[in-house]
Amino acid sequence: MKSLGFDEVHSLDIDEREGATHIHDLNKKDIPSELIGRYDVVLAGGTLEHVFDVANGLRSASRMLADGGYLAIGGPANNWVDHGFYQICPTLLLDYFTENGFDLLRSRGRFDRPGAPSLDLAVHPGEAQLINNFPGRVIFSVVVRRRKESTVDRIPTQELYARKRDGQGHRYRIGVEEPYAITPGGLAPLPMTRFELRPQGIAPGLGAYAIRFHNPAHPASLEGRPFRSQGLVYEDGNLLDWVVSRPEMVAERPGSFCHFRGFVHLTASDGSDPRGNGRSYQIAFPEPYW
Repeated sequence: MKSLGFDEVHSLDIDEREGATHIHDLNKKDIPSELIGRYDVVLAGGTLEHVFDVANGLRSASRMLADGGYLAIGGPANNWVDHGFYQICPTLLLDYFTENGFDLLRSRGRFDRPGAPSLDLAVHPGEAQLINNFPGRVIFSVVVRRRKESTVDRIPTQELYARKRDGQGHRYRIGVEEPYAITPGGLAPLPMTRFELRPQGIAPGLGAYAIRFHNPAHPASLEGRPFRSQGLVYEDGNLLDWVVSRPEMVAERPGSFCHFRGFVHLTASDGSDPRGNGRSYQIAFPEPYW
């Protein structure tokens, strides 16, 4: 961690055998007061699945963050039976951090199988069956950023049942990345099929901008499946920052998009009018992974 530029690095463990900076059991309800709000970055890689009170461990890791701090959590999602107490379902982390008002910067799965490159792919709410269908081991991870108004103690309702309760479910905003393969030579982007979104077809819509796009090979998202579309929107060859679960959310932050019911809804990265800012826009879809 120091080689990445951190001036001070602490560790936490349940006992003293490995020389951790802080000795603490994450099953305990309270954490030492000197750890609350202290850290710019907290890394819990392969930790939560070993904590019996996983909800308390999740809250404790979140409480250690300073405002604006980053929390990275990763753990087994499938085919790691008896590695720990749990295999972590994406909905646990996605719904907890959404309910508590964190910025959700990364939501990804690492897909490993013998004799083939590992894949790093988006895993979004309602589309995690991608994990069930993979014939190998899967690790799921998120990176979140604590906002000044974020909480840690709000208990989420699972998205499926939240949607049944109020007809809409959670409002998700998720940072986006391209899918890639992890090879001995480094990271390799996966093939994408690209389509131009021409400025003359863009019109105002739902407080932002929209352009009609329909292609049977690349179905759009729907109310019950807000991330069914795997489309990524580019501005001058650069990914826009956020994919959202509802078209009306696009207007809430620059650089947002969604491909929903026959339209691509978007805002420019700087909030300018995409019809006249002189930039090019594309939507791209990853080719089948396996």
